[in-house]
Amino acid sequence: MKREKLIDKLNSEFVTLDTPLRAFDPDDNFIEDDQWAFVEEGNSSSEIELRYDQGSITATLWRNGVSLGTYKSTAIDRFDRLARVLSLWCIEKTNVTMIADEFPEINTGDWVEAYEQGPAEYVSFMWEAISRFMENSFPNMMPIVKLALEQPELRELYPYQSLSSLCFSRCTGFPFSAGYPRIEYVEQNKYAVTGMGRQILGEGSAEEAIRIAVANLPPDSGSAFHGAEEYSSGA
Repeated sequence: MKREKLIDKLNSEFVTLDTPLRAFDPDDNFIEDDQWAFVEEGNSSSEIELRYDQGSITATLWRNGVSLGTYKSTAIDRFDRLARVLSLWCIEKTNVTMIADEFPEINTGDWVEAYEQGPAEYVSFMWEAISRFMENSFPNMMPIVKLALEQPELRELYPYQSLSSLCFSRCTGFPFSAGYPRIEYVEQNKYAVTGMGRQILGEGSAEEAIRIAVANLPPDSGSAFHGAEEYSSGA
């Protein structure tokens, strides 16, 4: 028996809820046993996957370019619950921790509480996380991390790691801000600072690399905000 499309099931539930949200298949590629759907409203979206072979349905909850929670259930016939979650998320802009209180199918990461407290708290949390990561995986980068934390212009930016490089963004979500420098280890007491297109902006000691990075920040740089490059107004 041919299975009904996931997007049709969800949209039927959205109509019942009297919500304007609608699901669509971004690839328009219907496969009965492994179906995908996508919903989006403003800065909130979700990717939904229905796996009949595994008996599971999963929805990743994105806001401002950050994955903040995952709905996962084996009750693949309870589209009413998923539709309610998606409406709360996309239309009502409810915080994921509040939704998770009502729907135990939702799992969140340890960074979510900091994210919901605001950009400053989230940035501080991520600096602690990236410090632990660099110390364990790339200890040669720790002088850079420590010095960056002493510079307000860098400390107030969102830090992230690309391979072994320390990168900065004014947006806390992906895609990250363009035009910000990154710093990478070259050899003992030597670091390189690169810009757009991996252009070398300068090399030197950890102290020199930090000075180069600060000097090459965009002129409108400031404290990080919740958003992504495509949501430049923040939220």
